[in-house]
Amino acid sequence: MSHMPGTVRSVRAMLFVVGALNIGAAGWFTVAAATFETGALGLPVVVLLLLAALLLGTLAVATVVIAAKFANGGNSARAGAVAVGYLIAVGCAVGVMTHSGVWGVGVAAGALMIVLSAGQDSRAWFDRDRTRRP
Repeated sequence: MSHMPGTVRSVRAMLFVVGALNIGAAGWFTVAAATFETGALGLPVVVLLLLAALLLGTLAVATVVIAAKFANGGNSARAGAVAVGYLIAVGCAVGVMTHSGVWGVGVAAGALMIVLSAGQDSRAWFDRDRTRRP
């Protein structure tokens, strides 16, 4: 298999988009923490905002690294995509239950990443022989 299948390219594109959105969200939480007016509970709120920014930033870096490894990575890249899809789906499901139904888009994106990463084309792509032949 010399060309990346469409399903794998789709997951890779979704990972880059999710990574970019997580970078934006981490920045938003950082700005919110920096501009938060302290009061009786000011410090704990700022700490929670910065913790959320740290977690989102970590997820963003991991997502972009996994997406970058799709071209030559092995099963660990596929497993990473499944793990990121799971984290996105579960995190957005919590958002649906606690905040707004708009988070359902994230649930659908995470589930789609899991399904496409676990498919037969993805398995064939990541299980292929990567040895270079002269």
